[in-house]
Amino acid sequence: MNFNTYLLNKSEAINTIRTRENTVKQFTEWLKYEEKQLQNIGYNELMEYVVYCKQKKNVVHTIRLKIKSLSVYFEYLISEKELKNNPAELVKLKGGIRTIPHNLFTSEQLTEIYELQTSYGLTQKRNKVLLSLVVFQGVGSRELGMIELKDVDLTNGKIYIPGSRTANGRTLDLKVQQLLLFQNYIIDVRPAILKEASKTSNYFLVNQGRGKSLMTNVISVLIRKLRYKYPQLKTLQQIRQSVIAEWLKKEGLRKSQYMAGHRYVSSTERYSVDKMEGLKKSLKMYYVLKK
Repeated sequence: MNFNTYLLNKSEAINTIRTRENTVKQFTEWLKYEEKQLQNIGYNELMEYVVYCKQKKNVVHTIRLKIKSLSVYFEYLISEKELKNNPAELVKLKGGIRTIPHNLFTSEQLTEIYELQTSYGLTQKRNKVLLSLVVFQGVGSRELGMIELKDVDLTNGKIYIPGSRTANGRTLDLKVQQLLLFQNYIIDVRPAILKEASKTSNYFLVNQGRGKSLMTNVISVLIRKLRYKYPQLKTLQQIRQSVIAEWLKKEGLRKSQYMAGHRYVSSTERYSVDKMEGLKKSLKMYYVLKK
């Protein structure tokens, strides 16, 4: 199936198809001139093309449309097994680019943050479990509220993180120090919290309150208290990003991609030291584009 047929199957308008094909032709000519191979195109190379378009006096709106067309083209190539990932997915079509991971913590600092969380009352014990999932398994804030009790397998020391519209599900190992913590939470703490709230729940992490975004509220309070003792900590995402960066150093790209639940390997690559430096250069290119 060629690109034209692919677009027709997507029910795109004739004018849109013509525009996309012209964009791909221009991009292919640029690749040939720059002596670059399509299979080796990544985020940095795509940003080089953005700067090239700017130099050709393309307005920002036009460049955004070109990036959109190239993104569709890359998805076509992925469907044809000619490309493994879509470098355009890192470019926000509304005009920005994904934030560069920064202010990351080392393994030692992550351990310090985890140990700051006390476990005196019901809420604090639940928060200790929650924080452990972020520090040790790199679980995202939205994912924390999706985990069900059945997803926790203490016998085999495993936990399943459900997939979502933006992330893949995965099964991860629990750390030794989490086993007793989780067992106590499941047997004593969780039932007590549910009894206090007079409710039932299939979710692993539960709250005494009845708000619409319970996990959001829990995380907000947790981070605020931790930040009081550890000012460098800004968000829960900062911890997850740090964990992924540490995984890349020890586990390699593909395993880290799986553990993080990333759908595209390019999403994981940006956490490597070299990629982060490249993204900083690309960010400078982006500001050139905006001027």
